[in-house]
Parts: sequence; structure tokens; C-alpha cells
Amino acid sequence: MDAEQIKRIRDYVSECNEKAIVFDGLDDAIIGAANQHGNNTVVAYSESKILECLLKNNPSWDYEGAQEWYDYNIACLGVTDGTPVIISDFSEEM
Repeated sequence: MDAEQIKRIRDYVSECNEKAIVFDGLDDAIIGAANQHGNNTVVAYSESKILECLLKNNPSWDYEGAQEWYDYNIACLGVTDGTPVIISDFSEEM
């Protein structure tokens, strides 16, 4: 996905939901916008792409370190009106 597509998704979600959470440094992991009937629109991320971004942004980390950081800081977020959807897309590492 190119930068313009990501910007359109971010703009769309922010117009629909001012409480939407967008993760810093993880734009390359955005795969779209998500909503369910009666809930606010939020950003949708690819789990495997989040891990790729973490490894790229932190060259000293190995896969296990990135997974641990992800589990502790992203996967365990409490659910709010703005919490992103994370799609488990089962990369080869998983």
C-alpha cells in the first residue's frame, strides 16, 4: 500500500471517529479501515506487518523480542471506541 492510500485511510478514519487510535511508526502495517454495525470506524492493521515494522524500526531486536514487545504494548490494549482492529494473518514466523 502506498503513502497516499495510507493517508486516505487515516483521514477517513479520523473523520469518522475522532477517538481512533493510530499507532506511531506503523503506517506500513495499515491494511484498511474496519467497523461493525453500531461501532465506530477504526484503523485495521496486519499483525505480521506490525512485527515487520517493529523489526525494521528496531534493528537490534530479534523476532522474539519484537513479538514480546508487541504482546505487551499493542496486543493487550483495552477495547475502547478507538482501539484498532488487528488482523492475525499468520505469517511464516507465526
